[in-house]
Amino acid sequence: MVLDRAEGDQPVQSVLEIRHDRVMIQKWDLSCGAAALATLLRYQFGEPVTEEEIARALMGRAEYRRASRARPGPRGIFLPRS
Repeated sequence: MVLDRAEGDQPVQSVLEIRHDRVMIQKWDLSCGAAALATLLRYQFGEPVTEEEIARALMGRAEYRRASRARPGPRGIFLPRS
């Protein structure tokens, strides 16, 4: 017989389940900011947004487009193209 509840009739959760509760886990290597912002907007302010929506909105900004046209300089620092 397998028990899925501890004494006191509380559901049993793993540490991983507890850590992921009410947190949007990032899906891409560079989307930690988008996932963090989506977590705040969804769970703190009740805005039903996704990590992908935030990432796409951020990538559509002029600052992102300028940065994506940059070229690598010394030590991997990105410099604007001339």
